[in-house]
Amino acid sequence: MAEILKSLDNLIHDWDGREMADGETTRIDVDCGTIRAAIDKIEGLEADLDSAVEVAWKRGATDWVRMNYPKHYERFTTGENPA
Repeated sequence: MAEILKSLDNLIHDWDGREMADGETTRIDVDCGTIRAAIDKIEGLEADLDSAVEVAWKRGATDWVRMNYPKHYERFTTGENPA
């Protein structure tokens, strides 16, 4: 998700004031600080979710993890790093 938002941030800078094919100029006015804050928030929420799923797994909620977070389940059952 963070990679997508970072790509969006880069695209905004690339498109800012660029002339379009039909001769119209477009300007995307976005506060990059807001985008960076959103990226930080998303990364934090993803880390919190990963931790919560791992705790649920360790406390025996294996079926719940399997049904709701199949990628985590696969990592837990194959012994790979769950994060």
